Amino acid sequence: MPTELDSREIVREINRLTTDLVATGLLDDQNWPTAKTHQGIDYVSVPTSVGSAVLKYKSYANLYSEVREGRAFNLLFLDGAMLQMDYEFRGSNIVRHRLSFFPSPDLLEYQTAPDTYFNEQLFSDIVGPQVHPVALRLDFDAREGVSQNILHPTSHMTLGQYSNCRIPITGPVSPGVFLDFIVRSFYWTPSVTTPVIISDSVFASGATITEDERRVLHIALP
Repeated sequence: MPTELDSREIVREINRLTTDLVATGLLDDQNWPTAKTHQGIDYVSVPTSVGSAVLKYKSYANLYSEVREGRAFNLLFLDGAMLQMDYEFRGSNIVRHRLSFFPSPDLLEYQTAPDTYFNEQLFSDIVGPQVHPVALRLDFDAREGVSQNILHPTSHMTLGQYSNCRIPITGPVSPGVFLDFIVRSFYWTPSVTTPVIISDSVFASGATITEDERRVLHIALP
């Protein structure tokens, strides 16, 4: 029977996934999530955070520096990439999430000293000179009046810092699905596999994609 995700289950899942990933040797640092309640909303995030409004008009290099220096990340990978997971719940219902992947804007350090960070095969695939880092973010916002059919899907992925790039997603994304996507996409090579076990946890809200959004290119969750 799938576990229905609420704020407590989200914290447990992030903690378990972090522990599993630490064992792989891919991480340089990590922050453990905390849960707090304010005005009926349960928030799950890292102890320190950098508001999206503050970062909105910054260059990517400055955005990356503020997140890293402020330790507003859940996971810091060996190549300098950061992963951030924030969730908001009202009871057992998810209200919002922001799941972000911030690759390092400067891979020169890792390209000139690969043995310090990775075995040769993994290094060449992840931080080789052919790599161009692109940030991505998976947003979910079920608050009334926020979403707009096709133009601003309730759940969507943004690539880079393009404000109008919103690729529809069928529903809210769990920490396990997000982390598995990141590891399989950016840290998975034929010779080095890093398994991440996706839990069978689900959100009470289920699918939020509209019929119009299903007719355009979109991301279907497992």
